[in-house]
Amino acid sequence: HEIDALQQPLEETIQSHPTVEAIQAWLIDQIAQRSHLPSNQVNIHEPFVQYGLDSVAAVSISGELEKRLGKRLSPTLVYDYPTIALLANSLAGNAITPASVQE
Repeated sequence: HEIDALQQPLEETIQSHPTVEAIQAWLIDQIAQRSHLPSNQVNIHEPFVQYGLDSVAAVSISGELEKRLGKRLSPTLVYDYPTIALLANSLAGNAITPASVQE
């Protein structure tokens, strides 16, 4: 599988050095798979809800990120940082105020 071959280096990159770009690429892939869209149609600035993610999918993505990053994450992370861009920046260590605090 070509996708499997692409995911392996990406997963290793996320674990060893979680850059914004690596996290965004992984999230784009996850959203594309779950929403049955081509990855080039996933906009990093669109809210996750635009792609039809329900709470089960959101918690699942948080759990997968937790495993890949090797650190404990909130199951509500996708709601706290509601876009790929916000979430990736936060996970890469860039200081961003969660959307839930901004409201």
